[in-house]
Amino acid sequence: MANKIIFSSFAQKEFRESVGWYKEQSLGLDKQFSEFIYNSLNLIAKDPEIYKLTKFGLREFIVHKFPFVIIDEYDGEMVNVVHIFHTSRNPKLKYKKSKVL
Repeated sequence: MANKIIFSSFAQKEFRESVGWYKEQSLGLDKQFSEFIYNSLNLIAKDPEIYKLTKFGLREFIVHKFPFVIIDEYDGEMVNVVHIFHTSRNPKLKYKKSKVL
């Protein structure tokens, strides 16, 4: 059974901005990016504890084909997506938590 996924305000903003950027780059690339993110989230929801546990009790899932990692925390019932993080950014920022919506 898949776990429920919720998004922090940072993760929502990062996703929207990334989709917008890919839309400007090439026809259909935004849809492809969205599909890879949604597929990644489905894998996380099915088995959130299988992925690497890092500092501060957060987990990282590497998104294939795109330079992103999904940073999340799992409380046993729900997956909180903290960031959809572009790997070119300062790595210290990926562990910064934000308010969950």
